[in-house]
Amino acid sequence: MRPLGEDLVALVPTGAELVVDLDVQQLRVWDATERLLGLLPPAAAARLARLGPHWLNEIDSVVVAAWRGQHGDETVALLRGDLDDDKLSALLDGEAERGELYGRVLYTAGSQAVLRLAPRVAALGSAVEVRRVADVVRGDLQGVRDARADQRLREALGHAPSARSGRPALLGGAIGGLLLNERLDALGGAGRKPAWGALAVAVGDGVDVVLALGLPTPADAVALRGELDRALRDLRARPVVRLLGLGELFDVASLARDRELRLAYRLGGSRLDAFLTRMAQGRLALEAMKPAPPPPVAP
Repeated sequence: MRPLGEDLVALVPTGAELVVDLDVQQLRVWDATERLLGLLPPAAAARLARLGPHWLNEIDSVVVAAWRGQHGDETVALLRGDLDDDKLSALLDGEAERGELYGRVLYTAGSQAVLRLAPRVAALGSAVEVRRVADVVRGDLQGVRDARADQRLREALGHAPSARSGRPALLGGAIGGLLLNERLDALGGAGRKPAWGALAVAVGDGVDVVLALGLPTPADAVALRGELDRALRDLRARPVVRLLGLGELFDVASLARDRELRLAYRLGGSRLDAFLTRMAQGRLALEAMKPAPPPPVAP
């Protein structure tokens, strides 16, 4: 039997529509990681800062699962790494209260919870979903690796492309449904409804991204390819993209074969370096344009 948490995807409760598996250890040794983190929005950077200055060296792997619930999108995250109790509670918004669930340390704040499943494994999400993860660990509920109802999701994950050596830093799979359809529509999918989607991101000398989509018919795959190509051309033509010289970022190769559409994108090391430099310069320019705060009022 594998140690608890070695396969974080196995701890995801049945019913997920999308799963993303991130190997943080690869990001830890990637040259571009620190520069990319420096471009995060302030809110995201502040949330990561709660974990302390060395969180990148302390977290090894993160799996996020999502599905459409009655009240919108629901998510649960599984983390493996060296997180003490203070850092676990810092993942929650608001004052955390300590308790127990099935004899394991539990922190709650409002409707959110984080549960230590093992010394190096934790679950984060709504209190209801964290309990479902605990039930998977106890064997009282099936996870997505075993449940018959999740066969389509397992097949989607199986479609994720492999890296040249080892596994990609990020793997993702999703079944057809509102979560996948809405995100595809935002990219210019024009209402196409894929049966599944799979994503792989490899890092090293630059970054390589491959997105695969399974469509109902070969004609749908060809049509979606054309629609996405037009959407990318429109993006390259936007004034702000041309002004910043970012048009090459939307050079995506596409291939429609049978009922599958594959989109491949590569940003080599030198191009990635230039992109990060431009983004950092643009951020500094925007900050310089912000009006200065008013002077303090004299007492």
